[in-house]
Amino acid sequence: MKILKYKNKYFDDVLTIYNQLFPRLSDEQLDFEININPFSELYLIGKNENIVGFVQYYDQQDNYEIAYIGVLKKYQRQKNASKLLSFLVEQAKDNDLDNINLEVRTKNKDAIKLYQKFGFQIATTRKKYYANGDDAYLMMKGIE
Repeated sequence: MKILKYKNKYFDDVLTIYNQLFPRLSDEQLDFEININPFSELYLIGKNENIVGFVQYYDQQDNYEIAYIGVLKKYQRQKNASKLLSFLVEQAKDNDLDNINLEVRTKNKDAIKLYQKFGFQIATTRKKYYANGDDAYLMMKGIE
């Protein structure tokens, strides 16, 4: 598996992954987020044009804010999300950023464990952050 910079030809692959894991935005909203929003960056993980996951984040000049990180269920628990996070941390270091942050459902123990493995710490709890009323942790990682 290797990390690829997003290109428009991968939109349907990203849409498939997104809809499997995060069915919340419309196709048009997702298109805006990954093809038009000037602050949004997207990297993919795949092999031989077979896209299995992505990380979408916002470049905010002094930090990255992870919007989505997802891997097709069939390819989870194979270190693909770890590879995406490692890549993003290296990008942040190369760009002399201060930190990376994200929100994660307080119930998503597997994701929290993964983020903590990469040095993310819980900064605060955001009550009723998600549309269904779930709380979120704001997690942050300082970049050395």
